Amino acid sequence: MTTKLDNFLTQNGLSGSKLAHFGRKGMKWGVRRSDKELAKAPSESSPDAVRAHETLTAIRTKGTLSAVSDSDLQHLVNRINLEKRFAEVDPSTFDKGHQRLKKALDVGKTMNDAIKFANSPAGNLLASQLGLSKHGKHAKPPKVGKKDKK
Repeated sequence: MTTKLDNFLTQNGLSGSKLAHFGRKGMKWGVRRSDKELAKAPSESSPDAVRAHETLTAIRTKGTLSAVSDSDLQHLVNRINLEKRFAEVDPSTFDKGHQRLKKALDVGKTMNDAIKFANSPAGNLLASQLGLSKHGKHAKPPKVGKKDKK
C-alpha cells in the first residue's frame, strides 16, 4: 500500500532513495547555535584565497617554482604580503579612535541642544525667572525704549 507521500514523491520524480538530509549531525529542531559556535564555523574562502592555496599546493607538490605561471606566483606573493600587513594592523587603535570621536560628537550634540534650548522661548523664560541674561550671569537686562534724561 502506498501512502500519499510516496505518491507525491513519485509524481515529482523523487523517490525515497533520493531524499537527503542537509543539516548538521546532532542538529536539533528549534535549537540555534550561539555566536561563538557560528564564529567557529568554517566559512567559504574567497576565489583569491583559493587561487593562492592552489598555487602554493602546486609549488609544494612539484618542489619547484617552475610548476606555476608568473601571474599565479605574483598573485600568491601579493596575497601573502596582504595577509602579513593585515596581521600587523592593531584593531584596538581603530576602536580607541572610534570611541574618542563618538564622545566628541556626543559632547557637540549636547552643546548644540543646550544652545537651541537657551534660544527657545522656554529657555528665555527660564533665564528670566532665574535672573540670568544673555549678557552674563546675574546681569540685569538693558532697558529698552527709555532714554536717560538729565
